[in-house]
Amino acid sequence: MSLAKLIKPKAKTVLGVDLSTNSFAFCIFNGKPISWGKINFSGTSIYDKIIDAHKKTNATKEFIEVDYICIESAIMVRSQDVAIKMAMVVGAVVSALADHKDMIVTVPPSAWQPYIGNKNFSKIEKEDLKLQYPGKSDVWYRNKSRDIRKQRTMDFFNERYSINVTDHDVADSMGIAYYAYNKLVNSD
Repeated sequence: MSLAKLIKPKAKTVLGVDLSTNSFAFCIFNGKPISWGKINFSGTSIYDKIIDAHKKTNATKEFIEVDYICIESAIMVRSQDVAIKMAMVVGAVVSALADHKDMIVTVPPSAWQPYIGNKNFSKIEKEDLKLQYPGKSDVWYRNKSRDIRKQRTMDFFNERYSINVTDHDVADSMGIAYYAYNKLVNSD
């Protein structure tokens, strides 16, 4: 279910989830970050990681008491293979959480990132980056701007809540949870 389609439900606590094929970053949010972390998946193949993801998520769900589970919606990836693997991991994690809570919503990066003031680089910022680091490839500039935006997300939560988050996936899960909490709980 999309967050945009919900009609101001009653909620107090949300779980923000940022997934990759290698890890499950999370943040439990109730007006502020309550608990956060990252669970890494083990395995040499994607199938090993899917099984590990399901087992580890299933083992942690008894410690997760939330009203909503908010997962970052999939974004476009350049590789069909990566998209398929991500879908498998998301399915494994959602299936482990689904029998714990029946309300799982998706949050697009294009919603939560601007909500915390971390919009995509403007044309001026892109030009400034090229002036600071001349002669780099387009891929380098994309990666650098991504790294800067990841740091901005960590800075937002570290400064706002006087915490020390150093993992960008965990910070992203906080962004997802923060956005969802404010839209689900504090919306007018």
